[in-house]
Amino acid sequence: MTQQTLISGVELTLGRSTYIVPPLNIAGHKRFRPFFQQAMRGEVDPNDLANFDAVAEIVHCALVRNYPELTLEQVEFDLDPVNIGRAFEVVLGAAGFEPVPPGEARPGTP
Repeated sequence: MTQQTLISGVELTLGRSTYIVPPLNIAGHKRFRPFFQQAMRGEVDPNDLANFDAVAEIVHCALVRNYPELTLEQVEFDLDPVNIGRAFEVVLGAAGFEPVPPGEARPGTP
């Protein structure tokens, strides 16, 4: 069996596993665009229980590019209230976005 070359990205530890998180592909960008737009306006708190499902799906979408066998259930098992915010920041950063802390406006926006 040939060893898979990982897409470059940012190292992230979830649970007992360390992953290299690559940028989202175009399909992921399109799928989660509304959520990313909210995050860029400071309207998303990844630590809010209401956002856990979306954040888990976003993190999973990025990780399966390097770890195709990884299931959403495994990602949800390893995400917790301590690491979910960091995981979301890593995925956004790898995708070229700079998240705005919840409740804050990006400079130059009303």
